[in-house]
Amino acid sequence: MRNSRWLNDHFKIILTVLTALVVILAVLNCWFVSYVESADGEAEKIVRETRENADGMQVEESERVSSDCIRTEASAQKIPDKVSLAVKSIDQLPELPTGCEAVSLTMLLQYYGFDDLEKTTIVDDYLEYSEDNFAEGYVGDPYSYEGAGCYAPGIATTANNYLTEEKATQKAFVISGADLEKLYNYIADGDPVLVWCTMGLGEALPTDSICEYEGREYTWYEGEHCVVLSGYDRKADTVWVNDPLEGLLEYDAGEFTKSYKALGEMAIVIK
Repeated sequence: MRNSRWLNDHFKIILTVLTALVVILAVLNCWFVSYVESADGEAEKIVRETRENADGMQVEESERVSSDCIRTEASAQKIPDKVSLAVKSIDQLPELPTGCEAVSLTMLLQYYGFDDLEKTTIVDDYLEYSEDNFAEGYVGDPYSYEGAGCYAPGIATTANNYLTEEKATQKAFVISGADLEKLYNYIADGDPVLVWCTMGLGEALPTDSICEYEGREYTWYEGEHCVVLSGYDRKADTVWVNDPLEGLLEYDAGEFTKSYKALGEMAIVIK
């Protein structure tokens, strides 16, 4: 009887110990699950806050860019040393002796497949005109040698007049202030750039004609010209432009940059 009682007592002790172990394991499991869920929640919170902060910065940055401007997103990407885009040249003469902006825009639009455009379509139906503000619209008559011209904002509006009527997905953006390297990035992405420079890269001679547009002051220069920048060769340090007066030309990149800067680094892309 004593052995039986001894075994019974030990069995109770073992059962009590096992029960206690089960309870401890259950508590530890609940704690571990709670910890993991808490860690996951904190991690999710961090990810969410990071995304929200990033989105906030993107919104804040985008608010600094007007509807007619676009930032260069590809400025840090590695691009080829040489790119030449198949832009078809159009001669502005004899119809439009002072219509280089409209004809260069026509080259750009035709590159994107708007082949129904004639040389004079933009001038006749879509060109923004202004009596005296050459930033806002064309001053004068592009059919006449007495015509003056138009700067980037007015040509961007002109381009969007056409693109809107065509129900196109693209839009024209002013990217004035972009250096040549940033323009190369657009070209490497397959997008030619409408650029203001001087005829034959000659000296930019300022005149007394000054206007304001959206808070910026613009000076008119004798020899103002508009071309399509369609290629570059870094090793040769040259660029290719489709000039509405001379056709496809190759220029020294440094000389082109000098002329481009003299006219205020005005440029337009279609995206």
